[in-house]
Amino acid sequence: MILPPLAWVATRLGSLVGYLYLRSWPTRNLPFYDHRFDYLEGPSNWYWQERGVLGAKTIPSGGKVLDLCCGDGTYSGNYYSVRAGHIDAIDRNPSALRLARSRYHAQNVTWIDADVLSDPFPASDYDVVMLFAAIEHFSVKNGTTLLAKIVNSLKATGTLIGSTPIFAEEGGHNVEHDNEFFSMENLIGFLEPHFGHIDTWTSDWRGRVDAYFVCSNPKVVPAEKVDGLIAKLEARRSHEQEALPKHPAGALSAAR
Repeated sequence: MILPPLAWVATRLGSLVGYLYLRSWPTRNLPFYDHRFDYLEGPSNWYWQERGVLGAKTIPSGGKVLDLCCGDGTYSGNYYSVRAGHIDAIDRNPSALRLARSRYHAQNVTWIDADVLSDPFPASDYDVVMLFAAIEHFSVKNGTTLLAKIVNSLKATGTLIGSTPIFAEEGGHNVEHDNEFFSMENLIGFLEPHFGHIDTWTSDWRGRVDAYFVCSNPKVVPAEKVDGLIAKLEARRSHEQEALPKHPAGALSAAR
């Protein structure tokens, strides 16, 4: 029978193409990751699907979802839309949104070209906000601003779920990262001023550690305390950076 050999060839070829995309992505400075190449790497490359499965699990049946920095739309299009009543999926990259609109046609997903920092969110009554592989792209100040916006967009019973890599060394990663996290303590300390309850865990992505967080009981940081909070977080980050080894000059890792 010819089908098993064809499947073997297709899997090997797809794996090669996916691997080449993964290795070249950091050096090409692409603005978003095209998850079609994750599919091509085959069933052994399942790690990236955690975001889809875990995010979908958090959504109450028929719930209202805000997917921030949605990129090519894979997670809202393939996973969240199956369970949610409505999704607002936001990204500031027109190319990513064109790809999302061309691939995913669920009627309960609205693709929105907007800046998650400077533009208002479409609503303020979300059950779940998704923030996967995104918080590390924002400086301490901007990340604090974003978390405050998320708190104001959630229902009192709402949940923020997201992820970020945990790095063992400073530098040499995605050039768009403005606030990388180097420990779980640092990540939790960044989130806890905005949420009364935080669950975290880690997943080993073939040598890369991804941290997941699920935050509930949103709380507003008083305006008069924001500047002091930012200063405290920046000082904590600087202190942690001082003890870190530096990434080899010229080396880049594919942290997406």
